[in-house]
Amino acid sequence: LDITSRVDSQPGEAGLLGVAFDPAFRSNGYFYVDYVHVTSSGARKVRISRFRDTSRGANVADANSEKVVLELDHPNGDHFGGWIGFGPDGMLYISHGDGGNEPLAQDTSSLFGKILRIQVNADGNYTVPADNPFGNAVWAYGFRNPWRMSFDTETGQLWAGDVGQENIEEVDVVVSGGNYGWNRLEGTECYA
Repeated sequence: LDITSRVDSQPGEAGLLGVAFDPAFRSNGYFYVDYVHVTSSGARKVRISRFRDTSRGANVADANSEKVVLELDHPNGDHFGGWIGFGPDGMLYISHGDGGNEPLAQDTSSLFGKILRIQVNADGNYTVPADNPFGNAVWAYGFRNPWRMSFDTETGQLWAGDVGQENIEEVDVVVSGGNYGWNRLEGTECYA
């Protein structure tokens, strides 16, 4: 997949952030890419897009098959987060950093500083699962920049690595509705 012209590859935290294969990839050829995009006006956006591999074994994806699933305006040049993956429940989980705007991590109506959980529909649009705790895409909140996550293959638990400000890094078991403290806490220490 070559989408070089769409990706902001400036030095720092921009660029390609994550890739996830659809649970039915072998039959539908869909995969999802999380990347930083800069519009013609210079605005930064984090995009979650679906692409399709139609090459049948040649491992070449069609760049023109892009369907933007979710796009988030991004105020600064860091804390994009960027891990995406499908959970055992078939939902797409997305880590999204605070964008350098620390208070947003505690605001459950904002998508910054969060772990998101969405249902991607057959048409490439998404819906919010009815059991999400806040009635929106937010699954858990209070993160600074959760940049890597993984589902435990035995328990199904979601684990996330989150960066601290200067002193404490975190590895968290992420649960529905969980508050992981940022920007009030850096790990186990008071911050704000």
